[in-house]
Amino acid sequence: MPPEKFLWWTQTGWAGVGAIVSAVAVIGALIAVAAAFKQVGAVRRAHEDQTRPHIVVDFEPNPTWWMLTDFVIKNIGQSSALDVRVSMDPAPERTMEKGEREKFADLRMLKEPIQTFAPGREIRAFFDSMIDRLNSDLPMVYTVTVTYGMPDSEQRWEESHVLDLNVQNGSEQVTAYGLHDAAKALREIGDLLKRSDVLRGPIAVIAEDREVHIRRLQNEREARLQQRVQRMAETAAEAQRHDEVDGTEGNVDESDEPDGEEPPGVGASSPEPVRGESVDGGKQGQIPADGD
Repeated sequence: MPPEKFLWWTQTGWAGVGAIVSAVAVIGALIAVAAAFKQVGAVRRAHEDQTRPHIVVDFEPNPTWWMLTDFVIKNIGQSSALDVRVSMDPAPERTMEKGEREKFADLRMLKEPIQTFAPGREIRAFFDSMIDRLNSDLPMVYTVTVTYGMPDSEQRWEESHVLDLNVQNGSEQVTAYGLHDAAKALREIGDLLKRSDVLRGPIAVIAEDREVHIRRLQNEREARLQQRVQRMAETAAEAQRHDEVDGTEGNVDESDEPDGEEPPGVGASSPEPVRGESVDGGKQGQIPADGD
């Protein structure tokens, strides 16, 4: 007796189709599970990246003047960093390192690990003056390597990046006055007040009504205006007098003297006899005065 068929397939054929469908379902389930595990891993890594510490080392302009450069270590992450170790290649050196002065390479933050570095913390140390460094033969590029861990985890991170002091060459900066400048101005004001006579004794205070105050200010303004007008009038009168004097001196009429006459004492006329001398030059006795 031939086997029974359903839709051209025997019972054995339908069993094979069922097995294939089951296998496909199992494979799909395995793929779904693998995708779920991968997604969970990505979420976990994203969470770790958001909550992990992140140590950044960089050169930054000094807040007081942008031509001064600071060496800065920051934790911009969300967790504390443990056992932070920073190394620089080549060994850092400042232009001002002379004699027995402490060298930058001997700073404790570079020689010894930082045990705990809280999130948001920043360590800043003056590195060098760019004016002096550009005129020296010291290196301008450093490779920095940072290694650190985090609490409740055995994972450690090792990150390397390049610091280039030439990155701002050719740039211009705008002078921004901040808290440092405000403190400096306050100190100057304090020194000025100390030298002032105002704070050395009682301060005279005059109280007056508003209407009296306004009227006094108006009177003072009017008085100043009158003084200004008076000074202008005096200046104009003085200038006019000078002009008149200059015009009179420049227009002297030379025809006032008689024609053909010479001034007294010039020409053929002889001077009057001097008391005690004769007309012809001989000496005579003194002429007695009237009444002698």
